[in-house]
Amino acid sequence: MSTELALTRVFISYSHDSAGHKEQVRRFATFLREDVGLDVHIDAWYDDDRRDWSAWAIEQLRKADFILVVASPDYRRRADGEAEPDEGRGAQFEAAIIRDILTRDLKGQTRRVLPVVLPGRSVDDIPTFLCAYSTTHYIVSEFTWAGVEELLIAFGGTARFPLPVVGVNVTPAEIAIGDRVYLLADEVVSEGLRLQALASLGDRYVWLRQAESGAGSALEREFLLLARLAGVPGVPPAVDFESDDRVATLVTGWPAARSGPAASLESPERIDPRLRYGLLGGLAEICVTLAEMHSLGLTHRNLTPAALIRHDRLMLRDLGLAATDFRQDEGPEYYQAPEQRGSGQIGPRTDVYQVAALAYHLLTGRPPHAAQPIAGQVPGELGKAIDRALGPEPAARPDISVLGDALRYAS
Repeated sequence: MSTELALTRVFISYSHDSAGHKEQVRRFATFLREDVGLDVHIDAWYDDDRRDWSAWAIEQLRKADFILVVASPDYRRRADGEAEPDEGRGAQFEAAIIRDILTRDLKGQTRRVLPVVLPGRSVDDIPTFLCAYSTTHYIVSEFTWAGVEELLIAFGGTARFPLPVVGVNVTPAEIAIGDRVYLLADEVVSEGLRLQALASLGDRYVWLRQAESGAGSALEREFLLLARLAGVPGVPPAVDFESDDRVATLVTGWPAARSGPAASLESPERIDPRLRYGLLGGLAEICVTLAEMHSLGLTHRNLTPAALIRHDRLMLRDLGLAATDFRQDEGPEYYQAPEQRGSGQIGPRTDVYQVAALAYHLLTGRPPHAAQPIAGQVPGELGKAIDRALGPEPAARPDISVLGDALRYAS
């Protein structure tokens, strides 16, 4: 089992309907633990000692990142209060605790408590309090990666088909700057700009952004900053800049792969789990790039998987928010540092937080919101470094170089 994936802790709550059902649940749990790499816990693996099973269940339910409730006729009866008091006491007790968890925080805990229907079972076997027909349930068709795909997406917190960003109303197929004509790729997104898109000039790929003339000053400042950072590994080269009374256009380099443009870093849930750990070395290289920016008093403040390009090394797509003044609630949702939401005391350690958030997502397969400490669950000092870097106080976070060293040694 991969050390880096044993971080999403899962507790499976089920009833002992029959010997066959218990064996099926055990095989399901074993698949999730050995093949998928989740830190799964079931009662069958804890019969090595005399236990207070009520206390054990409370501890498991408290520690779990996700609780899987396995649907079965007996679990539904016991959870719905239709069983005698001495029948299936364990399932009745766990169901009562889970009902209390949902009552205390229905919206938040609905994301955490996941009803699962194993092969041969029915949606009608889901307990009533889990609202089988009005909320999501997860049908496991077989114990394979494809069979648990929907469940893994729920663990990751990112939709299979993310909501596309709203673009501009009319997108030209090409944009001319002087005598140079840039052909736009199909995907055009705005993210607050008039236009930004991958484009090409002959056999060269570029990243092209436009802003209305009033907002274009940030693009002009970024163009000047790129000149100061010329030659720094991981920083895209400035290719073109033009501004008139309507729009400002900035063009930066984008590396080529064998059969087209290099790809942005995918959301970690979509990366083969066997490859995620190796990408920590790429984040260490990004730390080197950021250290050069920090030495010039610049901070990126908008680091996400999409903001990184996978080539011979990880490199920045652009300079993020480095050319803009702080705005309340700036930055990406899943990787936003606390000071970006509140105090506005942004600086180099804002980038430290965001790199650590990316590393956390790679290691756990889930975004870092409500992150639980991971020290001791990954090799060496990496867990401690990530936990410190995700701290709420910027001054208590390590320097970007310290975090980069921890990432490099662990990759």
